[in-house]
Amino acid sequence: MKIRSYLFIFIISFACTLFTPFIFDTYVDEVITGEKVAFGVPFPFVFQQTETPFASSSTPIAVTFNHYFNEDTTFSVVPFLLSLASCFILFLAIGYLIMKLFSFKIERNE
Repeated sequence: MKIRSYLFIFIISFACTLFTPFIFDTYVDEVITGEKVAFGVPFPFVFQQTETPFASSSTPIAVTFNHYFNEDTTFSVVPFLLSLASCFILFLAIGYLIMKLFSFKIERNE
């Protein structure tokens, strides 16, 4: 694979890692107002405080991520780098398998 392929896979992995808090909800049993809830897949790297109390008797409760620029949002670098590395390795493996699948050569006997 060439360096452009690695760069392309890194950009895709970076974008997917940044959007995982928006894609996946966090489920908690009891939410206390002001409690920090973790977001991010596979390693939670964004922590956000809950703003409103939940008056629901059903558990678990789904908490959605608002946005990165909220003043109550905390960003952790090490779990983000671990999530980025795992996404990069996953997409690298998928890209390698697709490349090997479509790059077979037919040998002819003359």
